[in-house]
Amino acid sequence: MLPPMLAPVALTLACLASVVALLVADRRGLAVWRVVAKLAASTFFVGVAIALDAQHSPYGRLILGALLLGWLGDALLLARASQAFMAGLTAFLLSHLLFAAACRTSRAPSRRP
Repeated sequence: MLPPMLAPVALTLACLASVVALLVADRRGLAVWRVVAKLAASTFFVGVAIALDAQHSPYGRLILGALLLGWLGDALLLARASQAFMAGLTAFLLSHLLFAAACRTSRAPSRRP
């Protein structure tokens, strides 16, 4: 088992590697690898949130929900069908609403005199 803060760091590095792979796949026109890399990157950033125990606070649950909807949006936008495209846009809209709700739940830092 990894030390507590090593898991999020490892997942972040894996996400970074997936983004690099996505850029290479895009540049070289490798459609299958583009799909794999894009979904891998999305999966890793959801994993970072879980590794950081996002599910244990109201703020974290909203962020985690937003990231999961972003993952779904990424997956749906990979399809060619117009219904999948619209569903992907809807998933992204809902994810942004959850991000906004998360910002509303966090408290602003107190002012120091």
